[in-house]
Amino acid sequence: MIMICDGCNVREPHEHRCHEDRCTVGGEFVEGTCECPECHPTAESLMRENVELDLELGRERERNRRLENADRLLGELLAVIHGDGGHHRRKHGDDESVKAALDRFYKLREDLDELQYTLDLTRDILGIGKDADLITEMKSIQRKLFDIAATMAGKKNKP
Repeated sequence: MIMICDGCNVREPHEHRCHEDRCTVGGEFVEGTCECPECHPTAESLMRENVELDLELGRERERNRRLENADRLLGELLAVIHGDGGHHRRKHGDDESVKAALDRFYKLREDLDELQYTLDLTRDILGIGKDADLITEMKSIQRKLFDIAATMAGKKNKP
């Protein structure tokens, strides 16, 4: 049977205190040394703990690798949105740079929606279908306007 001294045989909130060779068990001094596994681990328990630590270290390394990759990707994304190669992030930090990037993104979305509305309205006014090539249609209209202008200029010059 393992001998565990009174100093080791405690529960929270009491402090674990091994007395090694001054062993008391049940309040009486006994011959021998405390064999508490927490104070005097065996080779097997040390190996088991070492394996657990190695596994935890591997998990921590993987978490760090993922965090570093996420940080790199965030930096790339912010550099693209700000169009500055990462200067805004270095100057203002992550929080401010992300906030500014979101503001910029939403402003660009708003501008794009406004441009799309203007394009759709122009197509409706000119009677151009959504599938038609707008530039080709605009050039055709431009030619017609030039022809009309030339005709009108010719009529004005004639008596």
